[in-house]
Amino acid sequence: MGLLPHGGLAEQAVGKASEIFPIPDGMSFAHAGAFAVSYISSHLALHWNARLMAGETLLVLGAAGGVGLAAVQIGKAMGARVIAGASTAEKLAITRQSGADELIDYATENLKERVMDLTGGEGVDVCFDPIGGPLCDSALSALGWGGRILHLGFVGGFQQIPANRLLVKNRSAIGSSGRYFRLRAPDKLRQTAETLLAWYAEGRLRPMVTRNLPLERVCEALKLLAERKVSGKVVVTP
Repeated sequence: MGLLPHGGLAEQAVGKASEIFPIPDGMSFAHAGAFAVSYISSHLALHWNARLMAGETLLVLGAAGGVGLAAVQIGKAMGARVIAGASTAEKLAITRQSGADELIDYATENLKERVMDLTGGEGVDVCFDPIGGPLCDSALSALGWGGRILHLGFVGGFQQIPANRLLVKNRSAIGSSGRYFRLRAPDKLRQTAETLLAWYAEGRLRPMVTRNLPLERVCEALKLLAERKVSGKVVVTP
């Protein structure tokens, strides 16, 4: 399995040796195809950037997506209490299967108020945000003292974060890009991959592949993602 900036939707591809990892015994090709980007990106963010610690509380937005489910599972493997946020009851049920401790339907519930209810008014230690947009404002308010919010994407729109809201409670807003680790910290990338594959072998991580389509239907796969009709991962099989 490997990390490719482009060109992965093919029968053959060329990648850098430092970004290619052996598929362990017992891992299917479908799981391998779903594993590398989502799990590695999530662990890089939670471990190296947010420094999530055992016993802390993690809020995951978009928790039913491929990256979100990976963050839920990794958060549990790191010893955190995980609160999963998603937009439907069906999606939240999937996050529960991946180990989420608490659920928030932010389509019908106030995100900040629900987080405060679940944390006794303390707020969360880390928020994993692959969405951006209006949810970011509520998530920032849901951070406790010293809380860290991770920005991994902008599908919901770009975030605007006033500096005073970080200062008053010693909070941090952290961008997390796998590209940084590929180009500037390959040793950390390798450590992350080794840790995740060990956790997979122990049964602590399991990608949820909900669609497996042949290569000739790749446009259909991309359309499903663009229209947000998929929970978990879509895998394309050459």
